[in-house]
Amino acid sequence: MIKRNNIKNKTIFITAGGTGGHIFPALLICEKLKKLGYKLFFITDIRGKKFLSKTTTSDNKQASKLFEKVLILNASGFAGKTIYEKIISLIKMTFCFIPSIYWVFKYKPNLTIGFGGYVTLAPVIMSKLCLKKTIIHSADTVIGLSNKILINFSNFICTSFKNVKGIPNRLKNKIVYTGLPIKDIFFKYRKNPYPKITPTSKIQILITGGSLGAQILTDTIPYALSMLPKNIIKRLNVIHQVQYDKIKPISDFYKKIGIKAEVSDFFKNIPELLNKSNLFIGRSGASTVVEVGTIACPAIFIPLMHKDKHQVYNAKTLEKIGGAKIILQSDLSIDKLSREIETLINKDILTQMYNNLMKIETIQASDNIIKLINKAITK
Repeated sequence: MIKRNNIKNKTIFITAGGTGGHIFPALLICEKLKKLGYKLFFITDIRGKKFLSKTTTSDNKQASKLFEKVLILNASGFAGKTIYEKIISLIKMTFCFIPSIYWVFKYKPNLTIGFGGYVTLAPVIMSKLCLKKTIIHSADTVIGLSNKILINFSNFICTSFKNVKGIPNRLKNKIVYTGLPIKDIFFKYRKNPYPKITPTSKIQILITGGSLGAQILTDTIPYALSMLPKNIIKRLNVIHQVQYDKIKPISDFYKKIGIKAEVSDFFKNIPELLNKSNLFIGRSGASTVVEVGTIACPAIFIPLMHKDKHQVYNAKTLEKIGGAKIILQSDLSIDKLSREIETLINKDILTQMYNNLMKIETIQASDNIIKLINKAITK
């Protein structure tokens, strides 16, 4: 590991869009960079600022305390918007270059790292044009639009998965497979045995995705569980994340059909819940797939359908080794999901799925990215 005195007063810009999928991996890296002695500036949007104010570090300090400053850009994406809204987003994006160039000259970063999202475009591009070192991280198995632009302005492209679609062959030499940063607790829980299902044992199912607008999951999964045989229903322990306004009706529904359930819009202890669960059901964002694979919890993924289908490809990384099942949203029905769950439980397929997941070679992404940063910043 590099000595602290070699990086004293070295400054790093970290930039990420305002969603958990972008910010959580960035914060895990920031915690380690802070301990090494780097001066950190975080560039995000309004959503990201709010996210930081509600998020704590591993030692229970407010996340924003990691940084010299949290800098805000008024950036927004293009997905799902009208032509008029896309034009507005493009104008906003253009104006992001003015404060970005000012910050580069004022704070003089030695390195800028982008963790995805449209807010990363201006800071990374302006840093590169000012001859600063730049790194971007691609979380998904398909490179996003902003990163597709930024690969031309980056010294290195860190990837969560070995094979990432959308990177031109001419830039393959920039790719460094680092993995996706996740909390250390996931690796500790991997050492615990799988809660094997017996004819009389409890069966825990963890369901997430509800608070992010996955209304179709809320409308389907509880009813699919209600159609299971009574000998399974009476043994179920369901942990279900839903939108805030759905907590009471979904809780009441589970109580009515005799299923023990904990329903909330947010769970802080996801690693512990995954570790104790026999089955996970939810979306297949990059962080979710990596966390499920690391803990080795069998899963049914119902990917959110984007134009590039990146959640489908994320899920396929575990499906192809026999550790997960995929049900496309277009194929999702109460009957289909109920039959799938019943089959997995009755035929003890879940144990085999767990065994397949345990064959995965886990990777300490945070350490890999830190090594790359140290290499780039001291070169």
